[in-house]
Amino acid sequence: MNENADANFIRPTHFLAVQITDPIIKGKMKEVQDCIVAKESILENVVVGVDLAHITLCLLSLPNESTVNEANKILQRCRDDLMSILDGEPMNLHISGIGHFDKRVVFAKVVPGDNEEKLKLFSEHFDKEFALLKSTNPFEYTPHVTLMKLSKLRSFAMKKKIKQISPKHFEDIEDMDFGHQNVKTVQLLAMSRKKATEYYFCESDISVEESNVETTEAEYAEE
Repeated sequence: MNENADANFIRPTHFLAVQITDPIIKGKMKEVQDCIVAKESILENVVVGVDLAHITLCLLSLPNESTVNEANKILQRCRDDLMSILDGEPMNLHISGIGHFDKRVVFAKVVPGDNEEKLKLFSEHFDKEFALLKSTNPFEYTPHVTLMKLSKLRSFAMKKKIKQISPKHFEDIEDMDFGHQNVKTVQLLAMSRKKATEYYFCESDISVEESNVETTEAEYAEE
């Protein structure tokens, strides 16, 4: 990133996401992480806890309560458009295969198909609706579930020790089939606020099921 890009960078504080709750998927995520760490133990420092598992749809910069409230209102207004995208069909995402972004992020892939395309349409819609609240994101949107990432490293010493996550560590399991996630809600999550559980603090959510059953805070605590 050059100096001009640094000057224009808007750091995200929140994000819109789909939570991964399926226990089979989370169990296989842990298997993959353990397999990689077994080959290079220092990579334990870059493992993303499976209880944080999600698929990001849009990064947002909401520096104060006013912008958080505005984002909550926009999200609620988006529901009818998202339901139109789904066209009466449930969203069931197939998670299969392992990839990486420049050896700095290892992730589980969302299998291409109708549901993955609808997920991309969700992201595009949010890009438009939240245009004034978006964070800087120079990368093309690729739906994924993060397994490990170097950005978890905070100390300079650790950053010097861990330069990359070698794809050789997972080449023998890169076709792992993680399973299927039924998408019930889209959530507005805070990056820095955690609940008693290990998942992110949910500012608000919208149902993307035809039944329109709201998810309560208590249910998040149980997942």
